[in-house]
Amino acid sequence: MTINNNKTKIIIAVVIVIILALGFILSHASEQEVIEGMVDTDDINIASKVTARVETLHAKEGDTVHPGETLVTLYDRKITEDARQAQGSLSSAIASQDKARNGERSEYISSLKAKWESARADENIARVTSERMTKIYDQSQAISTQDRDDAVAKYHVARQQTRAAYEQYVQAQRGNREEDLRIADANVSAARAAYDSALSLVKELTVHANVHGEIAKRFANPGELVSAGTPIFSMIDLNNLWVTINLREDRFNALKMGEVLTGNLPALNKKDVKFSVFFINPKGSFATWRATRQSSGYDVRTYEVRLRPVEKIEGMRPGMTVIFNWPAADE
Repeated sequence: MTINNNKTKIIIAVVIVIILALGFILSHASEQEVIEGMVDTDDINIASKVTARVETLHAKEGDTVHPGETLVTLYDRKITEDARQAQGSLSSAIASQDKARNGERSEYISSLKAKWESARADENIARVTSERMTKIYDQSQAISTQDRDDAVAKYHVARQQTRAAYEQYVQAQRGNREEDLRIADANVSAARAAYDSALSLVKELTVHANVHGEIAKRFANPGELVSAGTPIFSMIDLNNLWVTINLREDRFNALKMGEVLTGNLPALNKKDVKFSVFFINPKGSFATWRATRQSSGYDVRTYEVRLRPVEKIEGMRPGMTVIFNWPAADE
């Protein structure tokens, strides 16, 4: 009877030891918690710098686009008409500049010379007539004072006309002054600046992709009027993917930049994928209250941490979950 009691006590003791051992193992296993992260990337909004109407959409949701590829064609009549008007003003300014630099045509200069010679001939006739009328009046007063004065006045007028014709002829030969040339150059520069500005608005009517990515969302339809800066497409960059985790400071475990962690991607059935830490938010964001063993509590801050795959992972997309087995810190 005593032997049976001893066996029973031994069995009970063994069971107690096993229970304690399992409790110890489970308590330490619980220190291994799971941290979930999510694959993320940059959202790129495709917009125009001008307010115009959507004429054609060259891409749709899900399309892969490349840098320089045309995504949207817009239309605005005022922008195109302003560009044509600016082009005409530039052509006119260039023609005026060429005229100022090249001077008058030889035919026009010849006509001015002929005009001057004709005026000089008229001046000689007026001079001879004035001298004759003055001599007759002085010698015999056969003519009236009025006739003499008229002849003298006509001579003076003819002389002024000759001088004016000569100055016009000499100026045409000499060409424009340096000031006139600078004015012509300035007019061309102003017209070209106005045309470049108008042309840049015309170019904005065709919207291109700036980076390689995938169209995620469309915000406009053909025929709709879109304002400047309003997104027409939203695009994601599949070549710049990272994983974001929100890590409590009591589970931070002295994490540092460049550290490599291992995680699993359930969506792709990939395990032990290596990720490198490239960003740790320098400032903790939201806080949660956590009780301590001393029956007191404090606000535990949470830090955003970003990790980039060490090697490119085919098929990884934004929104996928990445699971990290995270050791708990010592309490």
